[in-house]
Amino acid sequence: MFFLFPKPIFATISLEISNFSTSVETNQEFSADVVFSCSGCGTSYLRGVFFYPESSTSYSGYTQNNALEWINLSGTPASFFKVDSGSWSGQMKFKFDSAKPTGNYYFKLGRYTASGTSFSQVSNNVQITVIDTSPTATATETPTPIATETPTFTTTPTPTLAKAIYKINKSQDQDGQLLTSVKIYIDNQYTHHEDDEIFEFCDNCFCDNDKTIPCTIGQHTIKLTKSGYSDWSEFRNIQAGTNYEISPILTKIIESTATPTSSSTPTSTNLPTITPNKTPTITLKSSLASSSASISAVLAESTSSSSISAKIIDSSPSSVIKKIKLATNYKTPFFVGLFLAISSGGLLYFRHRKD
Repeated sequence: MFFLFPKPIFATISLEISNFSTSVETNQEFSADVVFSCSGCGTSYLRGVFFYPESSTSYSGYTQNNALEWINLSGTPASFFKVDSGSWSGQMKFKFDSAKPTGNYYFKLGRYTASGTSFSQVSNNVQITVIDTSPTATATETPTPIATETPTFTTTPTPTLAKAIYKINKSQDQDGQLLTSVKIYIDNQYTHHEDDEIFEFCDNCFCDNDKTIPCTIGQHTIKLTKSGYSDWSEFRNIQAGTNYEISPILTKIIESTATPTSSSTPTSTNLPTITPNKTPTITLKSSLASSSASISAVLAESTSSSSISAKIIDSSPSSVIKKIKLATNYKTPFFVGLFLAISSGGLLYFRHRKD
């Protein structure tokens, strides 16, 4: 088992700087003794940085590499001071970035790997004061008719520019879980930094290592983004000498998978409205001539005046047929009565004629 699972060996690394100047001018080179101890390291790359305040990650300054070139933050780790392997001790040279304001700074030395984008180990922090190297004004005597003493002018040290500190804590989601890979944008420009970061804002400050995104005093939009989450942003008027701290909360975007439902609208068919035809009600009437009417009148009435008017009361076919038959049966007694009237009249006629 010992041979199958050997005990892992971890490299012990220490990095220290000493014998440096605690006060330098803006364009002055200075050296420091470096002791780099590493029992199991491969190739290492060293670089010194200036920063302020002590918790800031906004670095500046130049480091001289093995080829005697001055490398700033825009260089890659492979361009920094190279230590081939293991431990190393000696002197390294550094200088301040003259584009930055003078004042009190912290300084430290960091170790990179060839593929690293941040320090893997850092040295102790030391304080260095950067002073202005502008020429001192000297008084000149101006000849005047009356000899007077020309006042001596003394230069007043340039005050350290007041800075604003903007600290972005680690982002969380709506459930309080810490998030990773949250990118920071200043004025809609990607700073190549992620959250848990501190920015300095001043008249000559920048928010990125390439010095393309100004971090000046004034109004800025700070935005944090992460894939799958809603953006967090705020618009703030940053004032000199003020410290700001934020704890962003990004809300996860929930995509809804709603299945569209098709609703069919019934097509109304205009069907014709059928109104049942009313069957007419048939009312039968029979008109008989009075017995005193003449034969011709009786005959005329028997042929023309006898009429049948029909009125349908019951709409069923069987009822209609029944009523028609009933009306037809009234004709028989009518004609019988008519025949008897004619016969009686004829008999009376011939009888009276005979008399």
